Amino acid sequence: MLHEKKFYVAHGQHKSSKTFKIDNGLQQGTVNSPVLFNIFISDMLRLYGLNNNDHKMGIAFADDLLIYIRHNKVSKLQVQLQEMFNRLQDYFHTWKLKVNINKCETILFRPYVSPISDVNNDVRTHASKFHIHDSNNPDNKIPRKNVVRYLGLHLDFKLNYNEHILSQIDKAQKSFLSNKRLFYSKDLDKCVKILCYKLLIRPILTYG
Repeated sequence: MLHEKKFYVAHGQHKSSKTFKIDNGLQQGTVNSPVLFNIFISDMLRLYGLNNNDHKMGIAFADDLLIYIRHNKVSKLQVQLQEMFNRLQDYFHTWKLKVNINKCETILFRPYVSPISDVNNDVRTHASKFHIHDSNNPDNKIPRKNVVRYLGLHLDFKLNYNEHILSQIDKAQKSFLSNKRLFYSKDLDKCVKILCYKLLIRPILTYG
């Protein structure tokens, strides 16, 4: 943990004349942050019915938390997820921690049915309006998205991973096809291109 640390602001060759003191906190990139996070929430993943069955699941990694609730009715699902989120906010408040609402997202996994008239009435009525909100401020709604990103993996509501594949291909192209178009260079030996593919491209495409 940070203790008796100070810092100043620098921009180019200039730096601030004032030095600021850091009374507490964690240094970016150290193992302390995820370890302490795991200690703080170690009991939470067994509270409120989480991980006792297949209907309510919780997963935590470093400082990321994912809650999954399963139900065949969207209306019931929204109520249960809102209740769970309220309890989690109370839990974090007890430990003097705060949930960053701006980094929270929800996604409604469901089979894609076309036309929409073929789905049941509950889905037609509630899916488009599905949302949960901050228990301390009901006007602060947590956005529902069709694609969310968790630990580098793009999850779409149909779980076909098309968005993830496209994003990984785009990332691979940007990392490999530089301004000089390295992959198409006539001066680069084929063996080197194969090595670049194995070390750079294939790990990106196969991740997740």
